[in-house]
Amino acid sequence: MAKKTTLLLIVSVLLIAMFAFVACKKDPIVPPTPQEPVVNKAGEVSENLIYNGDLELEDVTDLQGDGASIEILDGVGYDGSRGLKVIQTENYGEVLVDITDYYGRGKSYYIEAKYCNANDPEGRTDDLNAKMDFSVVSGVGYATTGQDYDIPGQYDGSWLDEGSALDIFDIEVLGEACPLDEEGGWETLSAILDAEQIEALLVNQTQLCGGGDVSLYKLMVVFYLGTYSEGTGQTGYRYYLDDVVVKDLNSELKRTGRTWQPDTPDDPEEEEEE
Repeated sequence: MAKKTTLLLIVSVLLIAMFAFVACKKDPIVPPTPQEPVVNKAGEVSENLIYNGDLELEDVTDLQGDGASIEILDGVGYDGSRGLKVIQTENYGEVLVDITDYYGRGKSYYIEAKYCNANDPEGRTDDLNAKMDFSVVSGVGYATTGQDYDIPGQYDGSWLDEGSALDIFDIEVLGEACPLDEEGGWETLSAILDAEQIEALLVNQTQLCGGGDVSLYKLMVVFYLGTYSEGTGQTGYRYYLDDVVVKDLNSELKRTGRTWQPDTPDDPEEEEEE
């Protein structure tokens, strides 16, 4: 009887171990697909990627108001040409350009824009600083948070420094921020968003949001006045924007646009009832 009981116990232990092994066994983790390192390098420079960036063609442009109202007007632009009047209405108010479609690994971008205070009595004059910024959003960052802002690591980047811009691309940049004259007067900002910086942001966001394949969800450039805060932030500024330029500094490289794909495709459209 003792031998039979011992045998049953051994069998039971083996069965439990087998089921535990099966239950805990998971598919192996698939590492990210290896890719060649991204290196900043000079290449073929494109024409301006922004449709009607100088605002001279018609009342249609790639420039979009985000937390701001925009209007193309005659005689308010640089040298008396047409320009864009901007009124920032939210604490994040800005003019946005989505350049996701022009993305490709290894591409760097030259950004330029002209600003002028509108000298509007209703406009703010404190912290009257014109600025440019960019937003790189990784696929994993978007999939994890469900948004294209406030993603861990999203705001850790910076424009290429002036020395590297000159050494690598032979381009003299003017900087991404500048105070404006209260009475009016145009100021030009210019900077380079480089390929290595874009890649570093994508990798960092991906790691901070759980890991996986490195991909791009969205790439944007923004133009604004003031400083973001939870309070009044960038609201209340009134100014003119003109001659907005975005150039691909490596147009010889393939454009891929958005490289992130959702895990599950969208549901097919429901069939119409007969």
